[in-house]
Amino acid sequence: MADQQDQVPTAEATIAVRRVVGRQPIIGLDDHVIGFELIQAPTAGEADGSRPEDRATVTDATGEMPLDVDLLFGDTLVYCRPGEGLLTGTDPVSPPSRRTVLEIPADACLDTAAVDRCRTLVDMGYELALDKFAWHHGIEELLRIASVVKIEIANHPREQVQGLVARCQEYDVTLLADRCLHEDDLAWGAENGFRLFEGPAVQHPVELSGATLAPSALAQVQLAAELLDEDMDFGRIEEILSHEPALVVQVLHLASLGAGGGLRREVHSVREALVFMGADRLRQWAALTVLGRQVANPRTDALALALVRARMCELLAPSGGIERGFAFTAGLLSALDLLLGVPITEVAERIDVDHELAEAAFAREGRVGKLVRLVMEYQDAAAAGVHIRSELGNVELVATMAFAWAMSHINAMERAPAAA
Repeated sequence: MADQQDQVPTAEATIAVRRVVGRQPIIGLDDHVIGFELIQAPTAGEADGSRPEDRATVTDATGEMPLDVDLLFGDTLVYCRPGEGLLTGTDPVSPPSRRTVLEIPADACLDTAAVDRCRTLVDMGYELALDKFAWHHGIEELLRIASVVKIEIANHPREQVQGLVARCQEYDVTLLADRCLHEDDLAWGAENGFRLFEGPAVQHPVELSGATLAPSALAQVQLAAELLDEDMDFGRIEEILSHEPALVVQVLHLASLGAGGGLRREVHSVREALVFMGADRLRQWAALTVLGRQVANPRTDALALALVRARMCELLAPSGGIERGFAFTAGLLSALDLLLGVPITEVAERIDVDHELAEAAFAREGRVGKLVRLVMEYQDAAAAGVHIRSELGNVELVATMAFAWAMSHINAMERAPAAA
């Protein structure tokens, strides 16, 4: 977790910064993530019909926002909207440093200069995804150079969608089913020619009926709960680790590396390893490694969502007189249903944590529970492209900070070699 000196900067200091508060996964037919789009914080000035695809532009991701694109996306595709200047020709264009898919509104085909600009972008190495797809006069010009066509399936009659699919079939494009709200949308899309999928049904997969925590998963989640407890009990942690040899190997390996993966040292016991690692490194390991490896569904970005939620709770805690570490832990544990793919009621029954922590994380009750609930409501609204009035103050800036923090830790975890 962060140093206690972390502060939330004032809005005045960042008034020109467009606030990126999350990323939305795009999956293929095999349920695995093939790319991400950034979610941009909706503002009160936007139209009520704002969509979750109102995301960051290329400039936001590579210039105005202090975020590293590789850190945000790893080896996956970058999906983002070009700034208006890229299509009008007022902004200079550089070749992409990685595979980048620019979302171009389908009605750009009505502007000859914009179509020419799109050809230039493709020649420079960008790929195009036609967004908000509808059939316009001259759309064929864009279909000949596009790689992806995004068709909304949530708010359009199935027959209308099928008609658009049929008209796209003669072009070399991949169809992306956009705004999939339910599992039925994913299944129908796969049966009707779509190969990529995006929307709430992807980010929040349904809980499997009758799903339960396996003993090994329960032990690892319980270990994470113990490690995240402010009153960390090394004896209790040793007891849990005694039944999890694979985790013991990881702890010994990490402790032997020293802080920051530096000078190697001899570690002779689990207790010694725990002491060497220290509370902060143990908590990071719990959040990223133990909980991260329990993610039940490969298509969800649940770990990122959970870490952003936890970090937001931590940053917002002092303004409510709440202890930061407690708020972080409650926020993280509140997302266990998404991480594990089981109902939160079962998580509450099976995970043995302090009563006050359980009330906050699982029932969202009490002062800390209210903070967790408000952060959850903000995350849901941002993902849906809806602005809500929140009691949390400058929540968009906090969400941006939390997102950057979470991505840096996830990126570090994915780069780290797995313990033998």
